[in-house]
Amino acid sequence: MDDTLTNFPEDSDISESLAENQLYDFITNQPVKDTPVERVLQTIARAMVDEYDFDHTQLQRDQGIFIQVYDEDGKTRRVRRKIDVAVFMPGAARDDQAKIIRACVVQAPGTKASDPRKGVSLLEEVMGDLPACDYGLWTNGTDLVFKQKLSGGMRLQPEYEDLYDLPGNGETAADLDDPDRQAGRIATGDNLQRAFARVHDYIYGNQGLKKDAAFWQVLNLIFCKIHDERSTGRRRFWVKGTERNTPQGQETIARRIKDLFEEVKNDPNYRSVFTERDQIELNDRVLAFAVGEFSRYNLLETDVDVKGAAYEEITSSMLKSQRGQFFTPTNVIRLMIEMLDPGADADLTDRNNWPRILDPACGSGRFLTYALDHIRRKLAAQLFPDEHPLLQVLRLDRHPQYSSLAREYARSCLFGIDFDPDLKRAARMNMILNNDGHGNILSFNSLEFPLMVARNTTAELRARYAPGQRDPAEGPDLPDPVRARLEADLGTLDFVFTNPPFGAKIPIDDPRILQQYDLGHRWVKESGQWVMMPDLQSRVAPEVLFVERCVQWVKPGTGKIAIVLPDGILGNPDAASIRYWILTHCQVLASVDLPVEAFLPQVGVQASLLFLRRKSLEEIDAEALGSRPDYTVFMAVAEKVGHDRRGVTIYQRDADGAEIIFPGKKTSLRRRKSRQLPVPVETPVQDKKIDDDLPRISDTYRKFLKTGQVD
Repeated sequence: MDDTLTNFPEDSDISESLAENQLYDFITNQPVKDTPVERVLQTIARAMVDEYDFDHTQLQRDQGIFIQVYDEDGKTRRVRRKIDVAVFMPGAARDDQAKIIRACVVQAPGTKASDPRKGVSLLEEVMGDLPACDYGLWTNGTDLVFKQKLSGGMRLQPEYEDLYDLPGNGETAADLDDPDRQAGRIATGDNLQRAFARVHDYIYGNQGLKKDAAFWQVLNLIFCKIHDERSTGRRRFWVKGTERNTPQGQETIARRIKDLFEEVKNDPNYRSVFTERDQIELNDRVLAFAVGEFSRYNLLETDVDVKGAAYEEITSSMLKSQRGQFFTPTNVIRLMIEMLDPGADADLTDRNNWPRILDPACGSGRFLTYALDHIRRKLAAQLFPDEHPLLQVLRLDRHPQYSSLAREYARSCLFGIDFDPDLKRAARMNMILNNDGHGNILSFNSLEFPLMVARNTTAELRARYAPGQRDPAEGPDLPDPVRARLEADLGTLDFVFTNPPFGAKIPIDDPRILQQYDLGHRWVKESGQWVMMPDLQSRVAPEVLFVERCVQWVKPGTGKIAIVLPDGILGNPDAASIRYWILTHCQVLASVDLPVEAFLPQVGVQASLLFLRRKSLEEIDAEALGSRPDYTVFMAVAEKVGHDRRGVTIYQRDADGAEIIFPGKKTSLRRRKSRQLPVPVETPVQDKKIDDDLPRISDTYRKFLKTGQVD
């Protein structure tokens, strides 16, 4: 094999550099000091444009205004106050505070909403002297409070009422009360992530549930929301603008959502997710709060990256860290999927071209959600080639015929396996959150499969069910290993993407399992050649067996694998027999060396990504007879992965160490009141770029496949 090492050129389209501890302001296009409060302010400013549909030119930061306040003796005086983000009427002068229509007050993390000087009372104070500002929000980065000003009549001072959301451009509180209104905004940035965290923490803090119980309650509500978004007719997962402010309104919301959950439980597609014992165990007040938070967003139409970050927010602490398991970073997942590129150059409207994909250690299902997103985008681009790329997938989802085609693909071609039944359930929910209506997530030990399945059982069932065609609404529930034998048996998959459990602390020592694997046996070197002995090793690290199991699972000759492995397998002298087995049975397509920061701060591990194609038996036999052709292997070393050892995001810097600002344009989807598809809107931006080698490695690999060379 020949080795090719990639080198990446530096970006050249540099506008200017930022000093240390600065960021670029979305509103003014000027550098500002990077502080926790500033980061929250930037989130709010972008949301005003991307989610609430105000024009960038309507925004003003740090807007000074003069208001009248009353002293203790009843006298008034004129004082100056600041609005962190003010929204003006289109074309209004910035010195005309009478033209401010939205006021946003941003306080430091930890500030209490009840604080008499910095809390919500400050928002009400500034709104009171702004005649056109009927709506405002207050936030400390975690809590969000929305207010409506009620004025007129004989009241000398306005009164204020809590809302569950802020009316967008051209909207009033009446639009929040409309059950036929579009089912939420497309979430951007980390707003959905913050909402998920708020709901989980609110349930944990106000319901008296343990964190894991609170987690499942959150997922129950997410299922209700998704089910409602998919349903036709008047939506039910919603709250009126002020409905959750009273016990009667809270009771009405709770009744509506609990009825919806009973409908979800009785849906045959969710049979393996819920049981009759599952209930929404939240009091009316807590439930109303959670529904209001989720009601703001359309979960199905929100980008997979945004949903993935939000889902990880609540799953990482409960499911993963409690079990010593950790998420594969999103950029690593994307690299692995993009490099193997399932569905490349295939007509995906033809079911015969659908790639079958498995993750045999799927955890919460993130490889599968991103694989599904990858295929959906390719399919949507083929179906709607003339549509804007950001709208292609939405077109797919809005077209009943094509959306059912995408869900059929997921049902018949995407599979995940995890030993942990809780992770099975969480993964299924994650898949459904990402537009898979069924979620083929199975629970058993991938390394033990198919020992636990009787051959006569599968033979009988194969006569009744064609692989991938069984309707979960029909027939008896099948044990998960049996389903795997029927629908995703060894040697039947096109792609495997996985990050298996690895480490010497969790060895495999069961002889029943070890005997299934060449690498479970002892190997010796005789006359310069590795030879497998009949006796078994006493114990083997799980990642070693997972390599062989993944190879067994894909089709001979064409099946491909992308797997995360510890560097020891690729470099340690003690692992030479493992490398021999891999080279005998696989063509090595590529290897990407990751820095230790890749999985930090979760866990420190030196790992690499290995990309393989399973050889056919004919290829193996020919090579055994001496016909061993040379081939080129793509190899790359990633030095930066977008964050440091503490998990803090890092950005590209110039030769002097200053962060670089790049000019460009950001295209986002804006929801219009017309209830039609969102509109792509382009906004000029100047922003930093995350210092991450992985997207460039992916781009370089694609060029390598076309030309056989790298720059």
